[in-house]
Amino acid sequence: MAALIAGAVSAFSTPARAESDLAGRWSGNYNCGIETTMTLEVSEKDGLLDGVFSFDAQGQSGSYRMAGRLQPDRRFTFVPREWIKRPDGFTALGITGILNENNRLIEGRLSPCMPGDFKAARAMPEAERSAAMAPPQPLQTGALSGIWAGGIGCRMNRRGNTETYPLELQVIADGDGVGAFGHIRIYKKRNSGAGPAFDQFMLLSGRQDGTSLTLENPLMVDRGGAQAQLKGLAGNIGTDSIEGQVSMSGCETVSLKRKGALQQVAVPATLAGTWMGTAGRQNETSVILHAMPDADPPFFELQATYPANLPDAERDRLRLALVPVVEQDGRLLLMPVSRREATGVFGTGSGPVRHALGQWRGVLVSAGSNESVELRGLARESDVAAAAGSPQALQNTIRLTRPTKQQQEAVASGEAPPIDFGGSIAGALAAAPSREAQCRVLETWLKPFEGGLNIDRMSLDAVLAGLIGAFADEAFEPVFGLPFLLTIQEERGAVARLIRDTCRSAMRMRMVGVVGDFVLSTEHQFTGMTTLMADRTETGGWMARLQEELRDLPQDQSGLDRINGMRADMAKRRRDLTDTQAKEVEAAIARRENDVKLAMLLAEVAALPETGFEQGNLNRVFALLKRAQASGLDNQSLGKLREGAEAKARSLLDGPLREAAGLAATLPMSLEGMRLGNEAMGRFRPYRRGMEEWFGTIDGAGVLHPLYSRLEEIRNDAGVKSAFREKLLEVATGPDAEAIVRNTAAAYVEPEETHRYPEYAALIDEVALVAEVRAISIVDDSGSPQPGEPTAEEIARFALQRVRDYNAQQAAKDDACLSGQVSDPVQAMLCLTSPALYTGQKGFGARLIAVRKIGCVPEVSDIQYRCTFTQEIQINMPGGEAYGGNTLSQMARQMSSGEAVDARFSRAAGGGWNIVWGDLQ
Repeated sequence: MAALIAGAVSAFSTPARAESDLAGRWSGNYNCGIETTMTLEVSEKDGLLDGVFSFDAQGQSGSYRMAGRLQPDRRFTFVPREWIKRPDGFTALGITGILNENNRLIEGRLSPCMPGDFKAARAMPEAERSAAMAPPQPLQTGALSGIWAGGIGCRMNRRGNTETYPLELQVIADGDGVGAFGHIRIYKKRNSGAGPAFDQFMLLSGRQDGTSLTLENPLMVDRGGAQAQLKGLAGNIGTDSIEGQVSMSGCETVSLKRKGALQQVAVPATLAGTWMGTAGRQNETSVILHAMPDADPPFFELQATYPANLPDAERDRLRLALVPVVEQDGRLLLMPVSRREATGVFGTGSGPVRHALGQWRGVLVSAGSNESVELRGLARESDVAAAAGSPQALQNTIRLTRPTKQQQEAVASGEAPPIDFGGSIAGALAAAPSREAQCRVLETWLKPFEGGLNIDRMSLDAVLAGLIGAFADEAFEPVFGLPFLLTIQEERGAVARLIRDTCRSAMRMRMVGVVGDFVLSTEHQFTGMTTLMADRTETGGWMARLQEELRDLPQDQSGLDRINGMRADMAKRRRDLTDTQAKEVEAAIARRENDVKLAMLLAEVAALPETGFEQGNLNRVFALLKRAQASGLDNQSLGKLREGAEAKARSLLDGPLREAAGLAATLPMSLEGMRLGNEAMGRFRPYRRGMEEWFGTIDGAGVLHPLYSRLEEIRNDAGVKSAFREKLLEVATGPDAEAIVRNTAAAYVEPEETHRYPEYAALIDEVALVAEVRAISIVDDSGSPQPGEPTAEEIARFALQRVRDYNAQQAAKDDACLSGQVSDPVQAMLCLTSPALYTGQKGFGARLIAVRKIGCVPEVSDIQYRCTFTQEIQINMPGGEAYGGNTLSQMARQMSSGEAVDARFSRAAGGGWNIVWGDLQ
């Protein structure tokens, strides 16, 4: 008989599963080395599935069509068909997975990729969301519900004597689910049929299938002292009878007759409505209890989801219909009647992990303190003993409170009930309508303090230091209902568990996770944060003292020295300062430092003399301004300093400018007048660039205008120009004639001003060339030259021009190679041949010392000649003594003077010669 019962359907009715359906839009993530978002849009036709798979992998998005099938065991397969949008380097993937019992979650693998796991959900249907807000449906009691009375037939001995134990069942059905509250009398004296008896009370659960009834899985409410017990029954339901067999030691049959209607147990009005809370050591199970006292019969519906920290679509669900059968001392004994929904760990399978609520065979409910109810789950006979006051510890107790409207709406939308932290935790955190909303409160609390913090790039200490402001009373108390310093570890630990299980793990709130893991989890962490807060408070006092000291700083070097000390103090305290405070302190120090420097520099400006131009006092003005610019003064302060410095500079220049301007009326129209005027202007040239850099011009008032005008008249005079040329020719002799010519010219026209006087520039270049030619030793050894052939001097001029061209190219090469801006590889290789790269000095070049004409041979008489000559060349290598520069110069002179060279001279149409250089032999 026991085997018969065990082979029957499970104790609780199995809820009807919703028809499997994959159609719709699924959103989630998959992992092919990186976490990637995905959507799968599925439509169904004739049992076949069409899908569009879309993804976004780090900014690379794509999609393709798929085809698939859903199997009866809820497993499905999709294969790729064609790309809609294919980014470079991506391959279409196949899908194998399973549809969760709640029809809202799919998970499985994508291939080929590693590791390939994916999970996706679709939103809660609106109908399901609306149903979650509505009261539960009344029980579908049917004809079976009522009181049935009769007996159990038992064998008393081997001779076949039987005895009947009276049995009464109060049966309540809900659909195909059945619960029964049983009372059986077991006579103490065997085969007596009457007299003293053991009265046993039990709860049984099971199901009806048409006319078949199965009850089993008893919970012994009161054993009555007897060892034997009814373990279950299976029978056929008639119009007014139940006939069948039982599972009970020594007993076989059961026969019951309908006795009457249900004896309903009233539910106190104080229990009516909805109650909500959490269960488990980590609050991992969400629990809702609906009490329906006005229903017929009165009943309760217990709803649970697990684990509460996962998204709604990933949770397992339980909906259990319960009916009160006994009331005693303010407590109701509730009998399970049916499982209206049971998925995952709440199911009836034999998996390794079963949830405790799914194993409850009875429930005690009673009103608690502070508008609450207490549920005590009864899974075994020992739980009943504990509830009756046994010394044995009471297990499976859940405290529920009446939810607000906002809490009900949040839970109906798929969020988990809020954590009841107990203790003194209040504020916005306790008032949040759901666990997810509590996480959002914590995220909002920290947001103002997260600026500039980067968990991935900063140390943990730096991140915690940046969050200190969140634990100040003004920020912490509105969220938690009390100051941080007054919290106890039990309260902080409860918040830390919420953060760990929901905020960090499920909602990916990383900064909130830092606070939970490293501030709230242990007493040691709490002490560390309070120490940081104390240091921060002390630092606030230091900041106030610093501001006072800055105001009183002396405006001299000792003040600047103290400012450096303040910066050192700040560096030591940087960990105790927020970024805002650090910026505030740095700005205050910088402002005061600027003020002190400006005051010191203004004092120096005031001390500058207003006379002494000839002693170079103007350079002192420029030097002071350069120091000011390098000191880091702001632009406004530099402008103020420049105003004072300009006044000093103008005072220094005023007398000399007027003196020079007065000379204009006395300058003669002669070369000497030109020299005197240039000399007068030369007094100001060393200061012109500095004046223009700092004050715009050297002569803002135009005092020198008369002198400029007179000099212009003198320089434009033809007689002065002629005298200038003759003066230069006069000095154009000797080995250094070119340098002498240019130095002499500078007494009349400054080299940097020759661009304004092109005629004078041309004269200087002409005479410099003459000077260079004069400096060359020219010898004609040709014997008897023919009329019209190139002279020795013309050949020397040609050789000199070649040397000058070479020197110009070498100078340009030196400038480029020493500029540090050569990027062309070929040019870089050429720079390796530049002596300036090794000596660090420019000026490497050649100098023509002597030319000796050997002779000219006419190729076309009076038109074209081939001339042979020798040339002596000296190499100049500034700074090259250590590199053999002197030896190189001597070798060049000896080798060049001993070798004859030739060139072809052809008369040019405009006069002179066209010359081709080279070996013409």
